[in-house]
Parts: sequence; structure tokens; C-alpha cells
Amino acid sequence: TAVGYQALTAQTGTTGTVGNTAVGYQAAAALTSATSTTAIGYKAGGTGTMTGSDNTLIGRAAGYALAGGDSNTIVGFEAGVATTAGTNMTIIGRRAGYANLESGAAGTVALGYE
Repeated sequence: TAVGYQALTAQTGTTGTVGNTAVGYQAAAALTSATSTTAIGYKAGGTGTMTGSDNTLIGRAAGYALAGGDSNTIVGFEAGVATTAGTNMTIIGRRAGYANLESGAAGTVALGYE
């Protein structure tokens, strides 16, 4: 389900089987083969060619560069904005996890401002 200009524009897969939801201007715009992902907010999950599944991205540019990784929860203004990969991460707060977190950051919990 896509609501917003260029939301989910790169998504591949059969309609109804991928289970992605994007709401907002360019939300999850580069998401390709990811499934069961929710991106809500202006450019949430924006530029990462997202292939991981079960991610939740809420907030302006939350998870903006996320490309790989599964089961991440990223909430807040620019939370996890430079994060490219990682699994089972919880990042909550304005610019929390602002630095680039990669696959070695699996299980990271980041709370608060920057």
C-alpha cells in the first residue's frame, strides 16, 4: 500500500504478497524486494535499496539509507538516518543512531537525542 508522491516506486514482487506499507512523500521510494515493511513519514526509508524485511520506520527520514537488515524498529526525526544495515535494532528518538550503523551493529538499542 502506497500513499504519497513516489512512495514505494521501486517495489518489486506480486501485488498482495509483499505486504509493504509506505505513507508520505518518497517513503520507501527505493525499497525493492523487502517484505512486510512499514515506512511512515517524509522520506522514511528513502534512498536505501531496501531488501530486508519486517522493518518499521516512522518519522521524517527515519532509516533513510537502510538497505539491508531485518526486523528493525526505527522511530523519530532522522533516527538511524545513515544506517545502512543491521538486524534486530531498536532506534528511538530525534537523530538517535544518527551515525552509520552496519551489519556488525545487530541488536543495537539506541534511545534519545543523537
